Formats: sequence, structure tokens, C-alpha cells
Amino acid sequence: MLNASGQKTSLERQTASASTLQSFPNLPEHTLTKKYVTGFENTHVHQFLSQSRTLRRTPEWVEPVKTDSKVEPVANKDLWELNKPLSKLFLDEPSQEPKKFKPEVKSKTKVKTKGDPTEPSTAEEETPPADEAEPATEAAQPIFAVDARALKMFRTLFFDPEVTSTPGLIPWNDFLYAMAATGFEIEKLYGSVWQFTPTQLDVDRGIHFHEPHPMGKIPFETTRRHGRRLTRAYGWHGVGPSRATDHMASSSSTQTGKPSTREDLLSVLRGQSLRVPDLALMHAGWPKDTNPHVEAIDVKILQLIETHAVNETVRSRLTKANLSEQLAGWYPYASREKLEVLTSFQVWMFIIDDLLDQYSIVEQFDYNKLQALLNDCEDYVERSLGVSSQMVEPSTRYLDHDAVLSFEEYASTVRRLYSDNPSYRRRIAKEAIATLKAYQKEALNRRNTHLPSLDEYLGYRDASSCMKQVAANIEFANGLDLPEYVMESKEIQDLYEASVAVMWITNDIVSVRKEIREGFVENIVVLLAHGDMQRGLDASLDRLRVEIDRVNKASDDAVRRFSGETFERDIALLAKNCKNMCLSSWFWR
Repeated sequence: MLNASGQKTSLERQTASASTLQSFPNLPEHTLTKKYVTGFENTHVHQFLSQSRTLRRTPEWVEPVKTDSKVEPVANKDLWELNKPLSKLFLDEPSQEPKKFKPEVKSKTKVKTKGDPTEPSTAEEETPPADEAEPATEAAQPIFAVDARALKMFRTLFFDPEVTSTPGLIPWNDFLYAMAATGFEIEKLYGSVWQFTPTQLDVDRGIHFHEPHPMGKIPFETTRRHGRRLTRAYGWHGVGPSRATDHMASSSSTQTGKPSTREDLLSVLRGQSLRVPDLALMHAGWPKDTNPHVEAIDVKILQLIETHAVNETVRSRLTKANLSEQLAGWYPYASREKLEVLTSFQVWMFIIDDLLDQYSIVEQFDYNKLQALLNDCEDYVERSLGVSSQMVEPSTRYLDHDAVLSFEEYASTVRRLYSDNPSYRRRIAKEAIATLKAYQKEALNRRNTHLPSLDEYLGYRDASSCMKQVAANIEFANGLDLPEYVMESKEIQDLYEASVAVMWITNDIVSVRKEIREGFVENIVVLLAHGDMQRGLDASLDRLRVEIDRVNKASDDAVRRFSGETFERDIALLAKNCKNMCLSSWFWR
């Protein structure tokens, strides 16, 4: 490229050449005339040289005007085409160059210092071209805080060549980790299909992705396609830096991302005083019986600790939890043998719960192992209870094999005693699996720093508290084998639901101090507090009174409805055990 000096020299040479060339048309005629050539006017040469024509002269050199404005760089057309969404909505879009929108700039008015001061001078306002549409104003962008591992994945999903270089293959585990980090519930459906359901957006619709096989890594092109699908489904459009951390923005949700909400809430509640009344007074007239075989529970726990690969954390929890006192109050009328089997069931839950905690540690979150454990437990629970079409094969191996198979003693006993009652076995399996999935939900909430709403919490608390499966075991503990239509009746359903609610509300009240100290906010007292712990407790007590009244009413209604039946005494025992179980939850603390 020539500079200004070189351009001037070149222009002067062109001007000189043009002056020389100008004399050429007259030269042949002058020469021929001098030599007295006859008939020259009739020649083609004369006709050609005599034609009228416009001379195009090289203009004189003009010094260029100096300016401070910078030339806008030409946008890369190929880059523009690459980043257009692959959607049928854009298939008929006319070809166009990318344009840069220059927003309207209003200059400040400057008062003249010379001339008439009443006439302010104004600068020209720069306005966008007429063919450029005014961009729509976006709503406030909800922000998700993610760690470095998830951020790397999202930078690939929403690839920006100006920020990152082209990546290679992406591990499928990293994709699962990143989606879980933004609050998606993840479930493997069949084959290579995985279901991703949002929990922190105002969109309920889930989305499916296929796991790559056999190498377990996603090609870069497929990852970009996943990103475009997320854009169309949820409005996600990219990543951006923040001073404290990195964030991913979404334009589809009206929920504002507040990753520190849990900590903010805890900082307000910590240090507040709380006056908890004697809840036993609210259970007036309810039985307070204890199983006489308490020592058998302690012996069984030690036996199970030696039999299974129990780590020190589980061992400590089992020995310090006063599990014998708890089980003796939950099942006061069970035989020694039944109580030992129920102990093995409870130990199984402790072992699985500890593994779930290990896999969901924020700094070492391992979604693959977490999901594998839940899938293996669900598979074995259904097979061992005989509610699956497949039997337990001796060759079957699970990832956490010993932990999963610690369910076997309880399952084999239930299957033997209730071989002709598959409905009851299905109900037990359903409640056990629901508890495991609720554990997973709580783990993901903590991993994603998600503070559940009260309605969301109430939706899964009866399962995460384990109380539904505890109540389901009342029939096994007392040797009851009631008809299915009785168990599905409104009276019995209300009795179970209200009893479960009484137990988990009581548990939330008695454990709220410990949970706040350990950083947990999944507690009805906390969610009803609105910054005032005593107000949260008072509101929780009001709900507890309502559920206690429901237990009393459902119990009376059930006894009244099935009066005169052959299983009349069984109904009375069932209602009595529910009340005893509720009251023992208060004394076990």
C-alpha cells in the first residue's frame, strides 16, 4: 500500500504520460500531410482519428484531509454465517451482511462564549441508518454462577471464536456436570437417551440429549448443535465474566440468579434465639409405648457394621444416632425378629445416604456415580422385592455392590411373608425409591446453591424425610395383611399422609438449630421465617396442629368405617401405631 508521498509521485507520472499521449492523434495527419499523401480523408485511419471522443485526464494532486475518524473493520461474513442459528425459522432469511448498530448519541449543549450567548451551538447527532431496525430491549438477564469446570463446557456450547480457540472432543461427564450445575434434574431414560428437566427456570418443558457412544465424548460440532437447541428451548445465549466469578446468562427465565441466597438467608438467621415449646402437650391422649427388644437393635447394628463395608462416617452416625431408641418407638409392637429386619433396612438407608453425600460434595461433585447409585438401588429394590419382570441374577454386579445389596435381608423377608400381596411390595418399593430421588434433589439443591420455595419443599419433603417408607413398614412390623381397597381408602390415606407430615414437621423443628449451624436451609421453620426464626417456628407449630387434628380425625373415621369387619382390630392397631410413631419422633432428639 502506497503512502501519501508515493501516491503523489505516481499521479504526477500519470499526468505527464497523458500530456504526451494527447499529441498522438495529430501526429499521423501532420506527417501524412507534409508528405502530400493524396486521398487520406477516404482512409479508415482518417475516419478513426477524426472521431469525437472525450479525454479523461488524470486529476491534479490534492492533499488529503486529515481526520481522526477510524474506519470500521469489515465484518467477517463467514463468521456471521457460522453463528446463525440452524433453525427452520431462518431457512428463508435473505442473504445480508452483518451490520453494526450505532446507538443514538446525544451531545451535550455548549453555550457560546462569543457572539449571542442566547443561541447555544449544537453538535450534530449521530443516528442509526434507516435500514437498521432498533434492537428490542432485553429483560434483565438471570445469571447462574458456575465453577471453572462447568464454565469451560458452556464456553464450548456457546462458542465464541474471539474468546476461545476451537476445542476438540468434549467428555459426556462434563456435559452432565455443567447441566446439573444450572439446576437440571437429569435422568437416563433408555438406550442413549437422557432427560434434562429444568428446576430453576420458569419453563417446565424438559429436553432430551443422546449420550455419545462408544467413546463417551461429544464432537465439537454436536456440542454446538446442543447449544443452539438450548438457545431455542430456554433462551440461553452465552457466557460472560464477572468480577467475583463466571456466570452463564439466560433470557428465558424471570427468576433472578442469586447464588448467595442461601448464605444471605443463613447469615440473617444465625444467632437468633428460639423458644420451642413442649410438643408432647399437643399430642394429648396419644400412646407412648416402647418396644421391649431395644438391646436387640444395638446388637444388630454392630453385626451389620462388621458384615458390610461401612466407613467411619457411617459407623459414627449409626452409633451416635440412638437408632435403637428411634426404632423402638416407631415399631413398639413388633417382634424381635421383625425389629432386627427393620434395623437392617434402616442401616441400608444410612449407608446409601452417606454415599450420596460423598458423591454430591460441591468440590468433588460426581454426577455419574450419583446417578449410577440411584439407578442400581432402584433396579435392585424392584428385583429383590419381586415387583420387576426380572429376577436378581447371581452374576449381577453394581458399582457400589455391597452397599446396594445390604437391602437383601429386608427384601427377602418381606417377599417371603407377603408373597401373595404384590401390591404391598410395590408400595414399599415405590416409597424407598421416592426417598432416594428426594435425597438426590436435596443434594443438587446444595450443589447449585438453590434455595427452594416453600411449595417446592413441601412437594418432596415427605419423601426426603424417609417418613413415608417408615409408615409403610407399620404393616410389616405388626404382621398386618389388609386388603388393598382398605389401604387405598380415603381414611387410611389421610391417616398416613397426616402422620408423615406430623413426623417431618416435628423433625424440622427439633433439628433446625443443628441444620442452620451446618448450612442447611431445607427446613420448614427456615422457609417460613422470612428473617425471623420465632415467626417461622410459630407458623410451623400452626401447621403441626393442623396435621395432628388430621391424624385424630382420620383415625376415628377409619375405625368407624371398618367397624364390624374381620380386620377391625388391625385398623385400630394401625391407627395406634401411627400416633405412637408421631409422638416418639418428638422424644427421639
